[in-house]
Amino acid sequence: MGGKTSEIFPQSYTGAMNIDLSALDERAEAEEQMAEAMRLLNASIRRVHRSGLLVQAEILTMHSPGGSVPQLNLATLDRQYGAI
Repeated sequence: MGGKTSEIFPQSYTGAMNIDLSALDERAEAEEQMAEAMRLLNASIRRVHRSGLLVQAEILTMHSPGGSVPQLNLATLDRQYGAI
């Protein structure tokens, strides 16, 4: 064995490994992006609350041919007068 991947694994197997690794990389990046988005969202909600407004959050389910996807719907309410 000369250390070449093609000598150890058949070509079809190495292609599958590359797909799996890129899918894992994509998932890790998506997870990291979601965590950052949640930090920003939470900071924004705290800021809105400090300004005297309430935040109304609703989880909607969007249906598509690829399946259902949850989406957030956010609104602000004045603590004294209701919807803005």
